[in-house]
Amino acid sequence: MSQSLCFNDFTFSPITRDNQPWFKSSEIARALGYKREDKVTQIYQRNADEFTEGMTQLVEISTEPQNEVLGNFGTGRARIFSLRGCHLLAMFARTPVAKAFRRWVLDVIERYGDRVPVERPISLPPSTPDDRKPLRDMVNVWARLSGVHPSNLWPQVRARFQLGRIDDLPTNWLPDALAWVQGKIDELSRKPLEEKKALPPAQRNLPVPAPYLDETPFLKFVEEIQSAHEEVRNILQPLMSNSFNLCLELGLELGKRSGMRSGSIKGMDPTRNLTDLLQHSIFSDLRQALIYPERHLADYANPGYALLGIVRQLNAR
Repeated sequence: MSQSLCFNDFTFSPITRDNQPWFKSSEIARALGYKREDKVTQIYQRNADEFTEGMTQLVEISTEPQNEVLGNFGTGRARIFSLRGCHLLAMFARTPVAKAFRRWVLDVIERYGDRVPVERPISLPPSTPDDRKPLRDMVNVWARLSGVHPSNLWPQVRARFQLGRIDDLPTNWLPDALAWVQGKIDELSRKPLEEKKALPPAQRNLPVPAPYLDETPFLKFVEEIQSAHEEVRNILQPLMSNSFNLCLELGLELGKRSGMRSGSIKGMDPTRNLTDLLQHSIFSDLRQALIYPERHLADYANPGYALLGIVRQLNAR
């Protein structure tokens, strides 16, 4: 790795193996805030069965050790930990910065693309959106109970399973993910009862936060309206064009037969003619006809009959 990695004020000097950064136990101890550098070694020894070969190794260090502290196993030998190993160490650590260190490790994993799942085969196929539907439904339940938007809960799921994207969640991990989210829901379900017992009488009447409403059906309704609008527009546009031509033909014929011109009719806008009046009326009636509430459109609600009536009157003369 070409650049240093820093946590708070501490700068690591990682060892690169297989294009991945590895860290000496002595450096991890200092980063976690331990005064004794052997604390990380003690954590590892107490929980050695939890670590895999991909998380920790005992290697030869080419540089001369600066002191004889634990974390160095013999001259030139030291135990090193991968990013996954660092994260597990921080899970066992009890220092004030342990939680922040875990978050930092996850950030580094995302940054450098370390996607190797701990103690799981690399070749596991990722799940599909359909596979994850039960998980989405369960996260929505979690959101409603907690009053938190689902977008703020998914990062917790990703962090729990050390994923950069939820799309990377393998199908075989879905039962574990469902069980973990169910645990969160169970905690929230028990919490109101525990709080009710613990609260003094004066605090029992505090307003309960409104549950989170699932936006999915409302967003779907918005899309349905948009689609319907496009369909109606596609239907209305040729009808409007046809009515324009028909109104133009009728307006010209009426003006010619009656000898009326724009402004010659009392109360009529002098800038408008008979064609304009016909088009305005037909266009309005045409829109109303498309939303007529009955299954069968009544003749009086069909603006085509209005134009046909004018034509028949003209032909009868």
